[in-house]
Amino acid sequence: MDQRKLLLILTIIILTTGINLSFAQTTSTKEFPTKATDLKADKVSRKKESKTKKYRYIVKKDSKNTLYGNQCYLETTHKFGFEYAIECAGLGSNPSGIARWSHNFGVKFVLLFRNGPFWQHRLKKKYKHCRYQYGDFGG
Repeated sequence: MDQRKLLLILTIIILTTGINLSFAQTTSTKEFPTKATDLKADKVSRKKESKTKKYRYIVKKDSKNTLYGNQCYLETTHKFGFEYAIECAGLGSNPSGIARWSHNFGVKFVLLFRNGPFWQHRLKKKYKHCRYQYGDFGG
């Protein structure tokens, strides 16, 4: 008889504990305070960045090896932090060869520190990938 009483008491304790725990899990409709909803929250302003990111430009005489208009390659160059700018031959504001070279040297020097020492090799690999993916290869 002792074992049955003990088993009955244990069963009653387990059932009442389970019922109490299930009632304790109530959901609240109150929203948790955030910086946007709580007046007492510390409002840390975000950095004021422009909506469009400013990219550096590598100036090219012609559009050779730029995949101009290929969205995949454009996104790749944006990830690297630059865009290609194509010179128009008929305009009088074209920089000379030395000015273009010095500008491109400065941009590539900055990109070296931003993307690492082998960024041009990685860019060439993505160039081949984007070229074949979109069918921009010539035969």
